[in-house]
Amino acid sequence: MDNQQARFILQSYRPNGQDAADPAFAEALQQARQDPVLSEWFAKECRLDAAISAKVRAIPVPADLKGMILAGHQASAVPVRWFPLRTWAIAAAAALLVGLAAIFWPRTPHPSIAYAAYWQQVIQLVSAKDFKLEFKAVKLEQMQAWLASRGAPSDVNLPSNLAQLPGMGCRTLVVDGHTASFFCFVADGNQMLHLIVIEKSMLRDPPPEASPQFAQGGAWSTASWSQGSKSYLLTSTAGTGFLQRFL
Repeated sequence: MDNQQARFILQSYRPNGQDAADPAFAEALQQARQDPVLSEWFAKECRLDAAISAKVRAIPVPADLKGMILAGHQASAVPVRWFPLRTWAIAAAAALLVGLAAIFWPRTPHPSIAYAAYWQQVIQLVSAKDFKLEFKAVKLEQMQAWLASRGAPSDVNLPSNLAQLPGMGCRTLVVDGHTASFFCFVADGNQMLHLIVIEKSMLRDPPPEASPQFAQGGAWSTASWSQGSKSYLLTSTAGTGFLQRFL
């Protein structure tokens, strides 16, 4: 036990010596007897406690103290108000209507997002240090089933060269309030390709359904296109030529 621990315990020691034989104080008292600095502090604490106790005992106690305390309690008691049954019924009905409105009232959908803003947000998400997969899988079908169970786009139509690649896993992405699906594939042993799929209707100006459009964002090369009801964004750090092999 050090002095700090001993002080913490001895702060509860009563000045009349009632705690001298208490095992809870034995080690702290022994520490105070061995250390001069702690011993001096403890002596001052005892003198201070004794002086405070003497002052408290010197205060005269009113003969009717109990009655005064009870009277003060009765005066400060908060009266209980009983509301008519009709008032409670109205309040309950209002609460029920609010709950039903929250369930059945049409929710305002998130407005569509411009493709340029969507593209930039995706690159930022994928580049984050804490970005990681939520589900590990090798087969495309396994990833699709997992994403479908979470309400994310899963009915994808991929180029054969891309669909045949082994996967690492997938996750969901939320981009400006819209849910997208993230697929991770592996090519050439250790080179990763990331595919992000979103409902085309969520984009204000989705990429065309013709040949993919290529762009560069920092270290990321991207290819984007639309097909059917989905828009696709394929990313990699291996360059545009690498992406073209799978489209």
